[in-house]
Amino acid sequence: MAEVLTPVAVGEIERALHQRRLEMLGKEEHPHAHSCCMTLIISVEDEGDNLDVFRTVESLAGKYPIRVVAVQSTARRASDDLAAWVNAECEGKPSAPICSEEVAIQGGIDSVDRIVSVVRGLLAPDLPVILWWRGGTPHGDILWNGLRPLCDRVIVDSMRFGDGAAALDTLRRLVNLGEKQMSVRDLNWERTAPWRAAIASCFDDRNVLAILPDINRCAITYAAGSDKELPSARAMLMAGWLISRVPRLRGHARTAPGKRHLEVAAGRLVAIALTSSGSKASVMLVRQPPPIGIEVQAHGTDGKQFRRWQFPAYSLSEAELLDCSLETLGPDPIFEAALDV
Repeated sequence: MAEVLTPVAVGEIERALHQRRLEMLGKEEHPHAHSCCMTLIISVEDEGDNLDVFRTVESLAGKYPIRVVAVQSTARRASDDLAAWVNAECEGKPSAPICSEEVAIQGGIDSVDRIVSVVRGLLAPDLPVILWWRGGTPHGDILWNGLRPLCDRVIVDSMRFGDGAAALDTLRRLVNLGEKQMSVRDLNWERTAPWRAAIASCFDDRNVLAILPDINRCAITYAAGSDKELPSARAMLMAGWLISRVPRLRGHARTAPGKRHLEVAAGRLVAIALTSSGSKASVMLVRQPPPIGIEVQAHGTDGKQFRRWQFPAYSLSEAELLDCSLETLGPDPIFEAALDV
């Protein structure tokens, strides 16, 4: 952390940030306004992740003027010891830079109440508070229990929950826990966006839309991992989305591992087959090596191919996934419908 963050006493955080802003102001040739659109709290499991987390956030600094507060509770620090570090960075055009403020707080496992109290004092008044829980299942975690009531939105990554039905069950519990007071975003859900966009684009074609009434089966294949792996949470989210869009697929959508792919990480989608039990109609999507991405073929009720597309299957960085999770307000009804199947 010493590479970019300056250690300060916990009670001096605001003063240190103010001094850092004055230092940046002296370097600017143009008028400099101090603004903020949200507070982003980040729960960091490993101290070594702090730099990576701040680099991820700094890559968004040209879009969002935010205050970032990274927190960690660790057994490596004495229970009565609380440490803090600060930094500020500016991105964007020199004539109109957008600046972010960064605070890191670390305490012992018995100092969670003190950590939460410090975080509460650092919240930007009357602005959204987002919690990025960059760890495993939060239920039962004392730091989570302290931070969650402060937040308007929680961002998680169900890939960190472990795969299988338990990961989706955790997401459902988070959504139900938030009700209308707290919205939930999942980075793993955002990873399905290229496939959802490809399928939706196919059915924009009137001839493909004409075979939709025949489609009543779905098979989703994902890249295999270990020999005793659980089903891919990403594949299960994709199945939920398809069922929520086409209810007759309920009970007829399956997910299964395919072969191991050296160029595709375990759990990533590699193929989706939408088929019919009463005819030969189908829409088949298959991941191809770059730069093709996703190749799609549509077949009529007689089994003859009549359309073919190629869509990009871009991989989103953690910063891009985070950006997708920040750019809209309120709940995501499509995501929630995919869980409610």
